[in-house]
Amino acid sequence: MSRAKKHHIVWHYTYNHIGDILESGVLLPPRMTLHFDDPIINSSLFMFGEAVKKDRGFQADSKLLLFSQREDWEPASYRTLNGMPLYKLEDYETSGRSVYRVGVSRDLLHPWTRLKRLSGMTHAMARALEDVAREIGSKPYDWWGTMRPIPKDKWCSVEVYNPASKAWEPLTEVQN
Repeated sequence: MSRAKKHHIVWHYTYNHIGDILESGVLLPPRMTLHFDDPIINSSLFMFGEAVKKDRGFQADSKLLLFSQREDWEPASYRTLNGMPLYKLEDYETSGRSVYRVGVSRDLLHPWTRLKRLSGMTHAMARALEDVAREIGSKPYDWWGTMRPIPKDKWCSVEVYNPASKAWEPLTEVQN
């Protein structure tokens, strides 16, 4: 792959759902996934209850399949484990969790500034997401996304982070 073409790859970071993603052969926005209504997996639903689903900002956010143009790691893609946020790749290594990413061409997506408008996200919700993201080291203008599924034939790469080499490597098998 040429250097210029690789520059246009953006990354969707994911975790324990990689097996489901590979099996289905499609990346889906959160509200289209089987896991969306699971309060154990979706911590925002667990913390705020069913009422949060009626919030216009939450509805807009749940439509978005987000990617980052950052090559190293996207802190805003973090998850929590036992109530503790895992913001850094080292946090996942310490907890024994694997981190994966799926690369697609940026040409399939919209930049963050357009995406938040297309999704109907309120200004207040967008501002809150951007503020939290900046606090943890993200740059919202690195974000790209869509509200549509992206099938496997559009993926450029699937990788896993190797803590030993501190590098992203092609995924050859799903690690537990």
